[in-house]
Amino acid sequence: MKRILFIFLFIQTQTIISQQENNFIHQALNTTDDAHAICLLQKAIAHNPRSYKGLFFLANQYCKYGVYQHAIACYKKMITHTPHSAQLHHNLGYNLKIAGYLDDAIESYKHALQIDPNYFHSEFACALTYLQKGDFENGWQWYNPYLKKNNLYAEQLRTWIINKELKGKTILLRKQGGFGDTMQFVRYAQVLHEMDAHVIVQESKPMLKLLSLCPYIDTLIPTKHNVPNHDDQTSLMALPAIFNSNEKTIPKNIPYLFADKTLVEYWKKKLPKPGIKIGYCFIADLKNDESRLPIAHRSVPLELLQKLQTSESIYWYNLHKDSTDFGDDFDKNNGAFMDTAAIIENLDLVITVDTSIAHLAGALGKPVWLLLPFSTDWRWIHGRTDSPWYPTIKIFKQKTPFDWKTVIEHVAQALKELYEA
Repeated sequence: MKRILFIFLFIQTQTIISQQENNFIHQALNTTDDAHAICLLQKAIAHNPRSYKGLFFLANQYCKYGVYQHAIACYKKMITHTPHSAQLHHNLGYNLKIAGYLDDAIESYKHALQIDPNYFHSEFACALTYLQKGDFENGWQWYNPYLKKNNLYAEQLRTWIINKELKGKTILLRKQGGFGDTMQFVRYAQVLHEMDAHVIVQESKPMLKLLSLCPYIDTLIPTKHNVPNHDDQTSLMALPAIFNSNEKTIPKNIPYLFADKTLVEYWKKKLPKPGIKIGYCFIADLKNDESRLPIAHRSVPLELLQKLQTSESIYWYNLHKDSTDFGDDFDKNNGAFMDTAAIIENLDLVITVDTSIAHLAGALGKPVWLLLPFSTDWRWIHGRTDSPWYPTIKIFKQKTPFDWKTVIEHVAQALKELYEA
């Protein structure tokens, strides 16, 4: 009788604890206070130290705000209890990548693929992590399955490139990604053109006017337009993999984007002649940032700009698309990026967060200082203050999550050394 009562009480206690654990988790998922959410999840785990659900949500919360060491610990603890979960090994890899442990991240992704060879997320993540390391050879090798799945591998084009048999061939390059991606990778259209291919670029309407100034694009058509006959096709973003580019072979025939000469002269008269002219863009696309973790948000608080305004000999110009510095018609009447490109040609320096402005200035061959958050895109190679894609770029990156203050202090010091020496 005592044994039956003990079992009943044990089961009843476990039920109460489970219910309490679920209550804490439910409250955590419904609060807007992130610190409170972490506290509630910690309480849930205190009730059940092996709580998979509590650890999972706690790890995600830590990851969002860059407490990556705690997130890594949570995933490692879950893996000890559930070692054959591809998702857990993938998520551990993601947090290791954010923390900067790129080799360990790759091993975790590969472990996930050993468990489930069809776990595509880890295959793609492995590619991007190799690229972020600057290991282009392995990066493109792991990236190629993604291209095959999306009909972008362009096997015939690869053969023609290797055998130098592009003369007379018509190659269609489709839009992929955002404006910045087009600006970065359209350089490969120039390479194809120089190999005697007829190059068709299909792009969204806002980009057409800027790209129309590129003499190496033979035919320019908008997206959703009837596609001319062609011999092979791929996307602009696939071209680095198709060319199997490495740091030495990335095309650097810069400038490869061009400003309208008439607009360059127009803005030259509008901008004050004396002094140093610096353009800045501290605000990234908000919708795009909402899809990223908070530690990857790119916008810099505008009040920090005041720390840079220490010299009366420097003129500052806001290059953000909604800027009123240049009037309401800015980049509207003349076309997207047309005024921006012309103004950049008249500047001494551009300081910007990771937006299309960085790619535009870099493609124009102008000096660019790029401000990066703690968690960055693969194209900005880990640990580097320069870029193999743009020789004129200098990178200032957060060393700890959300610390724009220190980044701006470093920029201010660099400005002082450059212009006040």
